[in-house]
Amino acid sequence: MRSKSVPNAAALANGVNAANGIAVSGDVVSSNAARSQFRAEIMRDFIRSEDAYVASVQRTHEELLLPIRAAAILTPEDYAVLSCYIEDIAALQKSTLYRLKEALSLEVPHQRIGGILIASAAELKRLLVAYCENHPKAVEVLNEKMDAVRSVLLARGKDVPSLIAGLSEPFRHLDKYPAVLQELERNMPEGHVDRGDVQRSCAVFKDMKALCEAVRKQKELQLELLYTGQVEGWASFEQRGRILYVSVAPVTCDGVCDDRCFALFSRMLIVLEITLDVNSYRLHRKIPTNGLRVRVMENRGGLIVDGSKKLCFRVVPPHRSVLATSTSKKNVKMRKEVNVGEQHDAQLLRIIEAYCSGAVRAVPAAADCRPPQLIVAEDEKILVEEVVGDEIVIQEKSLVDTVYALKDQVTGLRQELASVSRALDREQRARRRLEEIVRRGSMNASSPVSTPRPTVEMSVSQ
Repeated sequence: MRSKSVPNAAALANGVNAANGIAVSGDVVSSNAARSQFRAEIMRDFIRSEDAYVASVQRTHEELLLPIRAAAILTPEDYAVLSCYIEDIAALQKSTLYRLKEALSLEVPHQRIGGILIASAAELKRLLVAYCENHPKAVEVLNEKMDAVRSVLLARGKDVPSLIAGLSEPFRHLDKYPAVLQELERNMPEGHVDRGDVQRSCAVFKDMKALCEAVRKQKELQLELLYTGQVEGWASFEQRGRILYVSVAPVTCDGVCDDRCFALFSRMLIVLEITLDVNSYRLHRKIPTNGLRVRVMENRGGLIVDGSKKLCFRVVPPHRSVLATSTSKKNVKMRKEVNVGEQHDAQLLRIIEAYCSGAVRAVPAAADCRPPQLIVAEDEKILVEEVVGDEIVIQEKSLVDTVYALKDQVTGLRQELASVSRALDREQRARRRLEEIVRRGSMNASSPVSTPRPTVEMSVSQ
């Protein structure tokens, strides 16, 4: 039977190459064919995913953002913040997808998937970083105009969650690239011309994903400090300027190390003290950035390597002074006499130290001469107490039988616990109904009667 992926697979499976008669292993041929087939399946899924992603971004722009712009519910500045670079991202991804489809139409040795992705990575990184920087501001704009945006979208059969999902899709889609490129590299033939580009593109997209996440977190910290942070003595916008960076770092002052929040603005560096209250800070210091110079401190606590000393890394014994090496008793002067209790304690410590050191030295020798013990679960027997009827019987069972018996008992206990929980739930509901009936009855009995109850006379015929 002829294979679809490998030409003349019947001859190769029999161990003979049809072209030159060289013996070929059938396992190698089947492995290569499986890898080629799996690689083709990976690329089909990748192209299908990229098609859906590009269509989704274009649909977000055309069906959600453009109607909001046409309704004129946002100012041009707010709309530019809401739809920042999403049209450019869609155009770039569409162009990259077209080039990938053209590359897949070629033979496998000439397909440059990694090269195409690396060629578009620089522009995509620039757009995505700007988009991630702008995303928290877009969320603020959307929260301020939520009612107007919701009314416009509902008139067209859309909703706000679909808009939020569409706006967050460009940086969520980055998670798929490293996994796909790693699988593509694993199933790529050895010596392929695109192997290096695939490895580099995988690393590039990993770094891009980490950078976008860091940029988003940084912008969220900045907006949180500006809009929800409570700071005493906060500087005005004219004094501080535009915010550039926010971070928390340890500060050593007078020998005391504390964490401080640094907020860098275009005109001022503000040092804030973190308080115990949520989103509350205390102004510590204001430093104008005009003429400010920042100097990198030397790592005095680190390892200093002097290249002029050739033996700087050589291990030497600790230095011992002349007094320490002297064995004469005349040079030793004790500051005070040692009492009997301290001598007894010192003797006990020496005995314990000798015993521990001797045990440690004896372990390797004993381990060398004694083979490891082999435990077979079926042969190991233990005594187990079981309740048979009204009597407690001690039986000898293997470890395997005991484990299975305990497993059955745990299953039974779980079932009993579930039935008890259901019974308790029923009892609680019945108690609540009874309490409600009693409460209503007491309320009816305590309410005043406005009209006398009619009396009914009954005549009994005799």
